[in-house]
Amino acid sequence: MNEVHNIKMLRRICGKEGPTKWEDTLSLSLYCGLSGGSSSEKVVAAAMVTYGLSIWDMIEAMTMIVTAANLLATGTVLSGVAGGVFAALAIASIILTFKAMLFTYELLLAYAHGDDKAADKIIKEMWINLALAIGTEILGAIAKKAFKAISKSKLINKYGNVIENLIDKCGDIESVNKYIKNLKDLGASDDIIKDFAYANKKAGLEALEKIYKSGFGKDTAESLLKYAKNSKSGWNKIPDILDALKANSSRADDVMDLVLKHGDDAVNAIRKYGDTAYNAIDKYGDDAAEGFKNGKTPGEIKSGTSSVVNSKGVAYPEVKDIRTGQNMVFPEGVGSRVPKDSRVGWYRNQSEANLYRVNDTDILCKKDYIDEWYRRGYQTPEGGWELYEIHHIKPREFGGSAEFENMVPLLKDVHRKVVTPWWNGYGQ
Repeated sequence: MNEVHNIKMLRRICGKEGPTKWEDTLSLSLYCGLSGGSSSEKVVAAAMVTYGLSIWDMIEAMTMIVTAANLLATGTVLSGVAGGVFAALAIASIILTFKAMLFTYELLLAYAHGDDKAADKIIKEMWINLALAIGTEILGAIAKKAFKAISKSKLINKYGNVIENLIDKCGDIESVNKYIKNLKDLGASDDIIKDFAYANKKAGLEALEKIYKSGFGKDTAESLLKYAKNSKSGWNKIPDILDALKANSSRADDVMDLVLKHGDDAVNAIRKYGDTAYNAIDKYGDDAAEGFKNGKTPGEIKSGTSSVVNSKGVAYPEVKDIRTGQNMVFPEGVGSRVPKDSRVGWYRNQSEANLYRVNDTDILCKKDYIDEWYRRGYQTPEGGWELYEIHHIKPREFGGSAEFENMVPLLKDVHRKVVTPWWNGYGQ
């Protein structure tokens, strides 16, 4: 009786025949719960639990739809059927949950208008919704287990039992799936993924990822796999090899061949000295690799192992290139002398050089060289330029170019009394 009196009072306060909005219904229910005794409190609590369960149920159902989509994407007949079933159950759960929310709302309205029987129905609806939420949770867990089992089976069929180890290392099948998908997006084939996984498990796949992210493909990956299998420190050396390959990208295949042939010594030397180390190892093989291992520079490697002598039997002079601090190396491709009219020019000053210049980048006089020297960030040589002359490493008379890389500043006495006389005696 007291509860009915409270409802009538609240209607008069609201100035309405009865609440028609959600806020009014909730206010009326709360008012009744606070003023109408324990029975009304239970009704309000049951309604709130119902709405909370509904939200939980919808979240679980949406999660199950995502899992169902993953099952469908797996691409097998079994996963397709399972994905369709779980998607249908999830949608059905969402519909039922939405209906339960509307029904609870209608019952609250009825209860607010004095229908005492609605109270029992609200509490009953709470238990039904709890059962629905638990059911959806269980179905979602089953869907996830089904997805994991089917995904695992598919990966094992494709890549073998190494997948078991990858799951242990990565934590779960989803992480393994993402790892492999990422590698395939980078361009790795199933075969190369399988080879690297069997060779070194997760560490192998991490190495493969670095290879493809560095811009190299299957051929380089296969060569590095071969190297890693045959070298004690092979897997740890892969980042160093990639650095060496990137530094010599125009001939990465040739560098890789040297690495396979000469191992870690070639890797370390090419990383440190670049092209000069590559040229030395390419020309002098194991002797050069051993020399680098023992701490020699490219200049020391060449002068120490080279059989290049001039017609007087004098070995190629050991003269430092002040750009690198290492001995100047004997140039490649030196043949016979070329006719004078086929040689690049060398002139006294820029005014004269400009009369014969074909390309703006050609260095045809000392001033051209000095300008380029500073443009590349080198410092003034010790003692100043007056003490130096510009030497063509591959002399002009043997077809040397007008490029900066083919020239080096030498002290005048060294140029005139050591280097030039040696070349005068070469090829005669």
